[in-house]
Amino acid sequence: MAGTNYTRQSTFDDGDVITAGLFNNEFNQLLNAFAYTTTGTTGHQHDGSAGQGGNIGIIGDQDFFNKLAVDTANNRWGFYVEIGGAAVEQIRIQDGAIVPVTDNDIDLGTSSLQFKDAYINGTLEADAITVAGITLSETIADTVGAMATSNTETGITVTYNDADNTLDFVIGAGDIVSSMLETNVTVAGNIIVGGTVDGRDVATDGTKLDGIEASATADQTDAEIRAAVEAASDSNVFTDADHTKLNSIETGADVVSTASVTAVGALMDSELTALASVKAINQGLATTDSPTFVDLTVSGDDITMGTNTADALLIADGTNFSPTTIGSLSELTSIAGDDVFLAIDTSGGGLKKVARSTVVQGLAASNAIANVVEDTTPQLGGDLDSQGKDITDVGILSADTVGGIYGSSSSPVVFTVTVASKTSAHPYNGDGSSSAYFLNGVESPAIQFSGVDGITSSTGYYYKFDQADSSNSGHPLRFYYDAAKTTAYTTGVTTSGTAGSSGAHTTIAVTADTPNILYYECSSHSYMGNYATAVTTTIGTTGAVKIPSGTTAQRPTAVAGQLRYNSTTGEFEGYTDSWGNVGSGQVVATANNSTDETVYVTFVDGQTGDQGIETDSGLTYNPSSGLITTDSASFSGTGGIKVPVGTTAQRPTNAAGQFRYNSTEGKFEGYTTEWGEIGGGAIDLLVNTFTGNGSTTAYTLSSSPLIANTLVYIDGVYQNKSAYSIANDVITFSAAPASGAVIEATAATVGEVSTASTSFAITQLTGNGSTTAFTLSTQTAENNTNVYFDGVYQSKANYSVSGNTLTFSTAPANGVSIEVMASEGITLTIGTPDNNTVTTAKIAADAVTSDKLAHSLDVVTDLSVGGASNGVEISNGAIALKNSGAQSKIDFYCETSNAHYTRIQAAPHSSYSGNIVLTLPASDGDAGQFLQSNGSGVMSWASVLTTIVTSSSVTAAVDTHVYVDTAGQTITLPASPTIGQRVLVTVGNFTNTVIGRNGSNIMSSGTDMTLDSAYLSIQFIYTNSTVGWAIA
Repeated sequence: MAGTNYTRQSTFDDGDVITAGLFNNEFNQLLNAFAYTTTGTTGHQHDGSAGQGGNIGIIGDQDFFNKLAVDTANNRWGFYVEIGGAAVEQIRIQDGAIVPVTDNDIDLGTSSLQFKDAYINGTLEADAITVAGITLSETIADTVGAMATSNTETGITVTYNDADNTLDFVIGAGDIVSSMLETNVTVAGNIIVGGTVDGRDVATDGTKLDGIEASATADQTDAEIRAAVEAASDSNVFTDADHTKLNSIETGADVVSTASVTAVGALMDSELTALASVKAINQGLATTDSPTFVDLTVSGDDITMGTNTADALLIADGTNFSPTTIGSLSELTSIAGDDVFLAIDTSGGGLKKVARSTVVQGLAASNAIANVVEDTTPQLGGDLDSQGKDITDVGILSADTVGGIYGSSSSPVVFTVTVASKTSAHPYNGDGSSSAYFLNGVESPAIQFSGVDGITSSTGYYYKFDQADSSNSGHPLRFYYDAAKTTAYTTGVTTSGTAGSSGAHTTIAVTADTPNILYYECSSHSYMGNYATAVTTTIGTTGAVKIPSGTTAQRPTAVAGQLRYNSTTGEFEGYTDSWGNVGSGQVVATANNSTDETVYVTFVDGQTGDQGIETDSGLTYNPSSGLITTDSASFSGTGGIKVPVGTTAQRPTNAAGQFRYNSTEGKFEGYTTEWGEIGGGAIDLLVNTFTGNGSTTAYTLSSSPLIANTLVYIDGVYQNKSAYSIANDVITFSAAPASGAVIEATAATVGEVSTASTSFAITQLTGNGSTTAFTLSTQTAENNTNVYFDGVYQSKANYSVSGNTLTFSTAPANGVSIEVMASEGITLTIGTPDNNTVTTAKIAADAVTSDKLAHSLDVVTDLSVGGASNGVEISNGAIALKNSGAQSKIDFYCETSNAHYTRIQAAPHSSYSGNIVLTLPASDGDAGQFLQSNGSGVMSWASVLTTIVTSSSVTAAVDTHVYVDTAGQTITLPASPTIGQRVLVTVGNFTNTVIGRNGSNIMSSGTDMTLDSAYLSIQFIYTNSTVGWAIA
């Protein structure tokens, strides 16, 4: 008990004589055990180990208003000072910092008691700094001013103006010497000179310079002059170039020389044997003549060749005929739409003019073009029917691209998945992850699945996404209903292995129920993939045809005759001259939320089948006001009617007759001329929260409660009612709450009644350091709860209540004991109304008669029956029984003819030394308990200890006195104790009795205790999970 350095000096038996020497030896040993400087011993370590005592979590004065406390839940030290009769935390040491609890509240030293030196390795932040009573900025300004005014630079005078902290620089008369200039002087404006510069008149010289043209030179060479003349226009100068050109002409040159003409590619008339014919041809081609050639005859629109040329077409493009050999049909694409062919007439041996459109129509009529396979870049004027084949290189990857349209569960269609960086072609480039999926080498294509049909399969087709490639590591592929991955799609989807490892894959079975559009994305990153469409077809005698499906925004370019399913509206639709609903027996509705008009609610005659639509003129709706109007309404059955629900802030525009449920107040309410509570029978607690400023004592509440119906806390510490008073809706404290203190006043709203007793459901919980949500034993509202951690009240700002779920903003620490008091109902006792609360309108006519008014009834302030000295008085919530000449008493009679009574009677006058106030406990206690006082009139329930005598080890029960009469036994404390439970252990003449803690701490220690003194009696009282069993 006294530490490791204590050794017991003597043992005694009954009847032994204890001398002063024995007593002194024992006392000196105890003194040495706790000594520190004289013996070098350390006394108690209080580290929780055996013999060292439990950890000390709080150090303070007698009432612990001034204290130093360890906050294990938040890992910090708190320093408290008594302010206004309460312990107020002012400074904390936490996470390497010494911080005030309230900003701008704690001083470091005073004007008379100052710290000596301060050493700071870091940044000093301060709103203002003074040096010897002068601000730091003024001190710096004065220092700089003194430095500047002491300047001795030649020609410069500096004056410091202390009034506005400015410096005036004045350059004296005379020249600016070079010592004043660090470098050259650059002048941005003009320089005005009154005299000369180096003896020169600048203005006169400037006038001369203005008269000389730009770039003028005083002496040009002959070459420069000649170049200038030759460059001038219309100079008629014979240049060197002219000489060169004349020198190149041969002597005696003839412009009609055959050699010269031939050299330039021309023909001499003498070289043509039929010059007239050639000229005639030229004339004939320019007119309507029909010239005849050796192998070609042109007659009107016909051109006849003398010799047939196989496989050759002459193509007229509007300017020339170009012979083209057509080796394949793909070469037709090189012919413009308005070109014509010169086709060989094999029967007549000539060429015929044929338009390209005629050739194309002929080929189509004879099915000459069954598939476009030779042209790698076909261009078609209309829609392309792919006949179930794939169109690749357009961002769409279909199943048959990778080997087959239909894959079975045992042999699925396989897409090989790799991951690489996105390119600009990715549909989500710039969004989400910088990586993309590549399927069979194609960057994030749109996939087209083939689904189930009535011919081939009824169980679906399977598609496997192989993610064995190592680039897939960390990128598992999954399916979602949308690109943002709001909801995962898992129907028919199976996964295996880890992405990037051998055998890893995701497989999907596409059936008739598969959504038309899915998205394949990475479950760990966003926007890596694209969408996949499931094309399902069911064709058969009892099947159906699956038509294209998409949202309103995905409608194709409108063409009359189109049919599709609109997934936005859930309707089939078609296009004629506009999109409209098709079939399904449904009506297209148009939203109208604002028009001030009367519309009629529609009904049908039956539950199923084709039904006619009808209305009832007695049931109407106005979209502008949102009101449904009916002449009368009745409801049957045993269910309930759900009325509109919303918060106080969501109340609609006021209109008499409105009825709703207010989720903020937890009440039904209605509106006549103002909103008011309707029914429900609930009486709630109103919570008012204020912040102290160190001077204000009076605060205004949101209601006018009785002081008996209030609970007031300052910084979570409950305040006795003697610390404040309430008059109407004003609460007044006897001492102003400290600055920054959080004041919370909870008041029962019982209206014009005097008292209210509330039934609470108690829920006991234990924190584990991570759980924030707990289930209560009853449903309640947040304002109707009181929550305590290890007996400390918790502000309602730290938690919320919904139904029977209590959720904390921060998880309670591990092992903390949580107690929740939840109001189950309130029983009202009607008594004296508050002053000025009963109005004339609340008293029925003729209800108060003269025989109901006694002469001693004071209807203005108090109620008095029987007189001031002999009778009953009710005043300010207190009942006074007075009986001059005898003690006052209360008789409780039995139920049969008032035959017997039990009396509570005051003590005689001679027994009193002052007034006595007994405060009853707030619960009804347990069976067998009795009321006991704490010596100050506060009563509590206590249990009578049951004494057992044992010679063996036992587990003690709660409220048990265990007397151990045999050495070496272990007394085990009760398991799972609750706060306030107790056990008393007394031992005989031996020193080795062990107290087993049974899972709970003993004085904050996690080890069992050994009672090392004989005839020792110790009471263990359970306090909380941290201290555990305290020793009294």
